Amino acid sequence: GYSDEQGVVITKVYPNSVASLARLKKGALIMGVNRQKVESVQQFNAALANAPKDRPVLLQIKQGNQYLFVSLRME
Repeated sequence: GYSDEQGVVITKVYPNSVASLARLKKGALIMGVNRQKVESVQQFNAALANAPKDRPVLLQIKQGNQYLFVSLRME
């Protein structure tokens, strides 16, 4: 698990979704949105709601032992 780290765990990735196309996996930890730390689902949802609609969203992810930045275009 992620006992020493904060974030939002991905619990489901729908086929052909933006997350699926970005190769995000169930169990990955979202640690930030547009370089803003997120520690709860509420913070994650607020960060997405406040993100500019005309630009991709940058997610900081921990997937397994890897730390990744993933750029997603929300549509």
